[in-house]
Amino acid sequence: MQNHILRYGFSVPFDSNGRKRSITPVEQVNGAAGFLYQHVSPAAIFIAFVLSMLLCIYGMHLTENDQAANSRSVFRMKRTETGIPAALPVEGRAKVSFRSLLLNRKFVFYLVIFALFNGVNEAMNTFVPSMLTSEGVEPSMASTILSIAVLMQLPMVYFADKFMDRMKNKTLSLAAFGIMLTQMLVYGLPAMLGLKEFVIMLLKTQGSMLFIMVNLKIVHSLVSSGSQITALAIAATVKNLAAIVFNSMAGNMIDALGYSSCFLALAAVMIVAIILLLVFRLPAGTDQKLFS
Repeated sequence: MQNHILRYGFSVPFDSNGRKRSITPVEQVNGAAGFLYQHVSPAAIFIAFVLSMLLCIYGMHLTENDQAANSRSVFRMKRTETGIPAALPVEGRAKVSFRSLLLNRKFVFYLVIFALFNGVNEAMNTFVPSMLTSEGVEPSMASTILSIAVLMQLPMVYFADKFMDRMKNKTLSLAAFGIMLTQMLVYGLPAMLGLKEFVIMLLKTQGSMLFIMVNLKIVHSLVSSGSQITALAIAATVKNLAAIVFNSMAGNMIDALGYSSCFLALAAVMIVAIILLLVFRLPAGTDQKLFS
């Protein structure tokens, strides 16, 4: 397999651990999923997903074989050059104290803000589709709207090298939080369905993608280089826990009070997160070159 050198801003998008990835197959086939749901059967979606997962597993198997062959090739080359077996360099052997990260007050404070944002974002991702269908939007149309929303993040990712390293962490974070707050208010306050659909297509993935990228800068600013992978792993765990808590709370609130009350409550959470972000002494991060 040919190796490709990628840089931030040209790999779409990033996961919670900061690894670059391509747009997932599920994101690409949202429209097809809606078509299957409406014209075949709801169960057909899960059959298609199972087939996709099997294909992904087979592809990962091929990738592992290529990586193993490449490693053996490098090992043979080093042995030929030196005459003795040479161990391949292993990065990240420095021991990182998990406790030291939890004693980093700035990092822990940031995790609280990180949890609030991602909790709201995960609840939005879960219940916005059902909000659309509850207001009479056909499943195929709802999935088309969500597919367009995924594509709308591409310009931001493509041009990330033009602005991510130049702008301050707090400015970028406030922009992401503002985008999320705007969405919650539009979904929660009385608004025409057409306006909600437009906001979903335009903003749904913008705020979350921007915060995924700025999260890399913030973690890089708050912890040492040897601790960054562990810090990102902790952040990913916090994100998953926040998703569980917020999804459960949002679901119960929707059952009891409806979608509008739920999204207004999420808007209140975003306001709290913005206040915490404003008082947080966040490093500027303009001296980093993560994206350019």
